[in-house]
Amino acid sequence: MPNVFTPNDDGKNDYFSPFFSDGSITDFDYSNCPRFVRKVNISIVDRTGVEVFDYDSSEDNINGIFINWDGKNKYGADVAEGIYYYNAKVVFDVLDGFDNEKEIKGWVQLLR
Repeated sequence: MPNVFTPNDDGKNDYFSPFFSDGSITDFDYSNCPRFVRKVNISIVDRTGVEVFDYDSSEDNINGIFINWDGKNKYGADVAEGIYYYNAKVVFDVLDGFDNEKEIKGWVQLLR
């Protein structure tokens, strides 16, 4: 997972995303990259533990399993520069049902 992003509309690192499709590579099917991922649920909190963003791919979202946080909170307002913490639960489509879910925790720094 990336650990720094800059949502300033300069076209570079504008989203916190483990995989971002901007369409710049032609003849490549981006939907095949994150193989075997069935669903993703992520929560992002500020340093005080207040949730600023959440995403659940199982809720008929257009982005599917792709997380593209643009540095805005749930209400569409820009959040402040700083360190944010994420907790993601990823469900994989695998044969061993006991090993199909992984929890990923980390941090990301937002710079404007």
